[in-house]
Amino acid sequence: MCCNPNGEWQGTVPKCKKIKCNAPVIENGRVDGDRQEYNKDEWLTFRCNHGFKKVDDRPSKCQKLGQRGNAEWAPTPACIEITCELSQPPPPGTAYSTQNSVFSLRQTVRVTCGERYWIINTKTTEAVVTCKVDREWDTWPVCKEVTCSRYLPEDNLSWGTTRDTWGRNRLGDTVNYGCARNYERTDGAQHATCTRDGWTPKPLCRVTSAPCPHPDLENADITYGVKHSYNRDDQVRYRCQTGNGETFTATCREGAWTESTGCAASCPPPDFQNAVIIHGVKYNYFSDDEVQYRCKSWNRETFTAVCKEGTWAEAKKCAGYCENLEDGKLTIWSDVKETYMEGESINYKCDAPGEVIEGTASCNNGSWSKSIECPAASCLIGDLPTHLGIAGDPPTTNQVPGGQRLRFYCPDEYYLEGAAEIECSEAGEWKELFPTCSKKCPILVLTDNVIISKPAEGRYLRRKGEILTFGCQGGISITGHTAIECLNGGLWSGDAPTCENHSGCGRPPSLTDGDTVGFPIPPYEDGATVEYTCFNMYVLKGGRFKTCNNGVWTGEMICMKPCTVNAEMMERHNIEFSRNHRHKNYARHEHHLSFVCKRGTTLLHQEPMRKQCINGQMDLPTCG
Repeated sequence: MCCNPNGEWQGTVPKCKKIKCNAPVIENGRVDGDRQEYNKDEWLTFRCNHGFKKVDDRPSKCQKLGQRGNAEWAPTPACIEITCELSQPPPPGTAYSTQNSVFSLRQTVRVTCGERYWIINTKTTEAVVTCKVDREWDTWPVCKEVTCSRYLPEDNLSWGTTRDTWGRNRLGDTVNYGCARNYERTDGAQHATCTRDGWTPKPLCRVTSAPCPHPDLENADITYGVKHSYNRDDQVRYRCQTGNGETFTATCREGAWTESTGCAASCPPPDFQNAVIIHGVKYNYFSDDEVQYRCKSWNRETFTAVCKEGTWAEAKKCAGYCENLEDGKLTIWSDVKETYMEGESINYKCDAPGEVIEGTASCNNGSWSKSIECPAASCLIGDLPTHLGIAGDPPTTNQVPGGQRLRFYCPDEYYLEGAAEIECSEAGEWKELFPTCSKKCPILVLTDNVIISKPAEGRYLRRKGEILTFGCQGGISITGHTAIECLNGGLWSGDAPTCENHSGCGRPPSLTDGDTVGFPIPPYEDGATVEYTCFNMYVLKGGRFKTCNNGVWTGEMICMKPCTVNAEMMERHNIEFSRNHRHKNYARHEHHLSFVCKRGTTLLHQEPMRKQCINGQMDLPTCG
């Protein structure tokens, strides 16, 4: 509008409208939810289809751009295909299995090097490279010419030898050299040769007629020829730790041991990242052993890994993934799945009372990255059990914030039953029940000559479950309870005994799961003994005899229970007895039973299949 010469406004009065952004249509992607319009400063949540990624990792926001006030998304939400590139034709010495130059996510290319080339970071002449999420190859797909160091290694060379090779350090090149005094060329070599393993021989020079150190052969055990010192041509025999037990010979040559054959290293138990072993599980793995594994992500294809020189050669690396987000402080709005692939996002809402807080979590390197952390809820203290107190300064609001703890105490004549400290979870719930205060049993008044033998006598209150064992001084016999227990409510299970002058002992005490040898014939004189035995399949632990001592039977023993394994238990664990134990359903204490997985099943956890019985308990292996 403008003011004309007549002093009047000329033009249409402008109108203001609310700034809004429309839900964009994203090629190869989609917007989360079904909203069609967004207000200024609101964020847009969208995801890209499989094989595509966001052009900009920053979240898109509805903003007013320019003087005319147009509402647009910034940055622009868009998806691009995840691709990796190869230069065609390949560099010298490099060959690819395809003529394509652009590749999608997880596509592979076989790289083959020429005769005098190799892949620098793997030092191999062939490799399969894979396109990753970051649009880079997992291995740089270019072959470089094999070269050795420019200078010969300092292996006791003579003063007249020039270490600089002056450019003669390509594969197969040779350089003349001499050795220092008291040293000679290894294996009679006439010159140093550049190989894929560097300059050879190794070392270039060795001590003339040097003795050999004590043989320490890798992955082998010496079986014959051990002595204090070893000179030229001395021999030892050894056996590989992995193999069929065949022995080999090593000879002392020029101060070092020359083995007739090398022993392959065993591989550690396979532990592949983001994968589960499905076949081939065992205790020891030797060279060329194989295991099959499956990636935990959405792809259920199986792969094979081979044990080579003490390490596992995996056929495929499993991509990272995220399991369902576990956070008691929030509720997920998106569709809940068991696993989420790298780059996937979910929407959530915080559960804490008060202001409504929403956020987005993205799967990144196997873990969730949240746009905002939800505040923890509080736990209500409520009414405390009788006699229970809160240690320290009790909260004035009668509430404890999530993640904090509360400590308790009882008066001296009571003891605490339960946890002395409990924590408020971030979801606003106590992780454990509140403890209670139980009354202790009172101090006992004992008559003359009565002593507390176990535990040691003490002038203090006792807790529920504590047992006092009594005895008499000076060879006097005990009358009444030899042991009493502190019960609920601070009551003893019986009265304290008295001590009287009696000689000898009455009927010997019974033995659980056992009995005396022969019939008891009381009374027994002081010093008399009675022999005990256990029932069939039970094992006696401790002494076989109890002795009458001042009117009390002394001597400790126990019958250890056998283990029973029936068909129902084995069916539940998908196992059966091994051939040696096929008709054996029982095992004595400390004896063993051996099992095998049922046909068509494999062991679920790495554990021995030979199990030991411990006092009636045997942890059975599980197959599936």
